[in-house]
Amino acid sequence: MYAGKRCPGCAAAKEWLNARGVRYEVVNIDGDRRLMHELTSITGQRSIPQFFLDRQWLSGGMAQVRDLYARGQI
Repeated sequence: MYAGKRCPGCAAAKEWLNARGVRYEVVNIDGDRRLMHELTSITGQRSIPQFFLDRQWLSGGMAQVRDLYARGQI
């Protein structure tokens, strides 16, 4: 998950994942232009959080993450 420290959506996503015991890694993009450029190049978006699974971009929202969780895929 690409995220930032002062991002309310990122904090909510972490809380949701933690509550369900989902393991994840956070790539903190705060102040890192290279990481922001990398994220934008991959997703075409500048918003966070952005989610990846096995290095494949999922989405910038929790809907797909919740769906994968409901199907037992994460």
